Amino acid sequence: FLLLGGCSDPGILERNNEYANYDNRKSVIKVNIQGHMTNLNYCYTCFHFRPPRTSHCAECDNCVEHFDHHCLWMGTCVGKRNYKYFYFVISLTTLCALIQFFASIGFIINHFKHNDFSSNESKYIVISLSFVAFFDLLFLIFFLFKLFYVHTWLLTKGLTFYEHIKKKYFVTLKIAPYSRGLLANI
Repeated sequence: FLLLGGCSDPGILERNNEYANYDNRKSVIKVNIQGHMTNLNYCYTCFHFRPPRTSHCAECDNCVEHFDHHCLWMGTCVGKRNYKYFYFVISLTTLCALIQFFASIGFIINHFKHNDFSSNESKYIVISLSFVAFFDLLFLIFFLFKLFYVHTWLLTKGLTFYEHIKKKYFVTLKIAPYSRGLLANI
């Protein structure tokens, strides 16, 4: 899924050189989408009016539909066409870390039950390495679970991470204007 997400198009809008010399006095057009007035901003880099939920990524230097964020893991933007791959990556990585965490707990318990340590030095080395690995996994699980939780919550609300950070729709609305309900959003 990491390879699929990194190699697929996130929803990049092609540059429109036809509007390269557009009169920049009118850089915003207001449109009504589902009863919510939305601004379509003009992108001076890509030379077009950006559709709703589209943002220009400074890293990729492209406008991306349903822009979520620029992912360093995948090496590309996460947007309309590759968000599902990103979500599968964080879901499966979280699941694998949890499995590894519980397997390491079982290994530590089993190791101490069945091994007779001949010297205190070897006992302390095994104990210290076991706890270092345990706390490293605990930190990894905390980070991954938080990432998984946030994106699951955003998915159910019909929001992107970019919209959530910018608090785009919470100022005037109780729900996001693009939310289609819990099951349809998922």
